[in-house]
Amino acid sequence: MQTIQQNSNLDLIEIKALWQAVLLQAIIDIKSTPQAKEAAIKWVKKEKKDFEMVCYLGGLNPEKERENILKLIKRIQNGK
Repeated sequence: MQTIQQNSNLDLIEIKALWQAVLLQAIIDIKSTPQAKEAAIKWVKKEKKDFEMVCYLGGLNPEKERENILKLIKRIQNGK
């Protein structure tokens, strides 16, 4: 039998995983169709509050994640 604390920890892990999946989908979209790529890049670059909220809810550092994704975008645009 799980305790309330164990259930809370599992819930938190699941919530973080969900929001991390949102960020992962943006990365997948960047490598996808032109429309999906454009929307994902706009979200990362211009939707500052939404992007930051997703990162925070996923337990991630928004500045670091944005920097890493922008590096990925640059590599893709340079054909690497």
